[in-house]
Amino acid sequence: MKQKYMIARSEDGKGIVIKEYAEIDKDLFSVLCEQIYDIKEIQAAGQKGKSKLLTLIRNRNFFPPIGAAGQIIESIENLLHSGSDETVEIEINDSENLSGKEVEMDVIEDMDDDGEQLDDLLDETVDVDVDVYDENMGIKEINSTLKVDDDEVIDDNVDI
Repeated sequence: MKQKYMIARSEDGKGIVIKEYAEIDKDLFSVLCEQIYDIKEIQAAGQKGKSKLLTLIRNRNFFPPIGAAGQIIESIENLLHSGSDETVEIEINDSENLSGKEVEMDVIEDMDDDGEQLDDLLDETVDVDVDVYDENMGIKEINSTLKVDDDEVIDDNVDI
């Protein structure tokens, strides 16, 4: 999936606007989210470090992956330091990010050829010295805010 982030100053110059786009068809993007942040808040968070700036920009509606978030933070910092009004565009292609990574898998090489170990894994019997089920235990009382009236009868045969 391709994603695009557009970062620019707001029209009044007092904020930073971040727009998130997702590719819905070949070279056709749709807006997913638009967030406006106060420049003073961004500068204050940026002075405390990149992690504070990351915490500021991520929220319930806008939560970019860490790779994209790093690029967004760098772009915000460059935009603030340059003082320009141009829009910064970041494109991320998840298929490129994932294509070069292989996950190593553990291979079991010491399995017996006769399948005896496999049969042991599939065996449903459990060898336990103690009795697993205690008849005297009963059902524990569950404390819940849900109260059911004992006198109320529920009719299961009602046609809806």
